[in-house]
Amino acid sequence: TVVTGWSGQLSLAQMAYAGLGGLLAYKLHAGFSLDIGWGETRLLDFQLVGLIQPVAIIVAALVTAAIAALTGIGALRARGLMLAVTTFAFAIAAEGYLYRRPVFSDGEATPSFPRGSVLGIDLKDERAYFWFAAAVALIGFVVLNRIRSSGVGRSIIAVRDNPDTASAYTVSPTRTKLFAFALAGGVAGLSGGLFANLLPSVR
Repeated sequence: TVVTGWSGQLSLAQMAYAGLGGLLAYKLHAGFSLDIGWGETRLLDFQLVGLIQPVAIIVAALVTAAIAALTGIGALRARGLMLAVTTFAFAIAAEGYLYRRPVFSDGEATPSFPRGSVLGIDLKDERAYFWFAAAVALIGFVVLNRIRSSGVGRSIIAVRDNPDTASAYTVSPTRTKLFAFALAGGVAGLSGGLFANLLPSVR
């Protein structure tokens, strides 16, 4: 809806973003350590304590939105079919390389994402989790509807209809399209986090 309907672009990487959102939500919930460097020199060395389930899913959605925006920086240099091919290439790279990184699994072949509780509601119950996911979907629909009717949403549609005229009214087509990519990636990451919670195994 956001990328194709509002922005007039064609992305074939939305399920790749959903997969990243699911794996990131699992990892943020489980906690992890990051140690990057060589010898005695460390560039990054920190440990993250696991976040509670809803916070992990939200943070994963935000990180996925940033990844989608980074993808869009290169992808938006192309248009039409070439844009679709570019995003499809990212989807292939995600499946063949990113999902297999040890940081997502800690050596586990099939990591699980256990459900917790929200506001005292035990999400291990299938019916309770259904209503939780339905509530998140409803909130997402309302938020997207508000964005669609706001100045940001109208700017995205104006760029889709006539980028030159939009530029004349000081609306940056590139920045607007990147926002659409990020917003769509965030929605995909959110849905991926919810879907990962539903599965017995994230992979």
